[in-house]
Amino acid sequence: MRKMYFEMLEKLRKVGIIEGISLIILFFIAVPVKYILGEPLLVRIVGTIHGLLWLYLLYNLKKVYDASLIDKDHAIKIIIASVVPFGFLFIDKTVKQYEKEA
Repeated sequence: MRKMYFEMLEKLRKVGIIEGISLIILFFIAVPVKYILGEPLLVRIVGTIHGLLWLYLLYNLKKVYDASLIDKDHAIKIIIASVVPFGFLFIDKTVKQYEKEA
């Protein structure tokens, strides 16, 4: 059981990192390309990928929260951090703390 909990937290942490990197790519590469070069296709592609990753992050966060592996305050902070560039660093640090306890 303990291994399963650790794996759930590890998955949340990894998804958080990937989602965070996709947000950085969206904000700092795709959006400038759209406004500087006038090409919106990259925003559409990266934005869709980022949106799906964000939903997957929320799904994994709900699973971890429902299993009582993370408290409500940290779950809310993770949601807020997920929409802030470089917020994935907070998610990584927070989930690592819970992994040590699992």
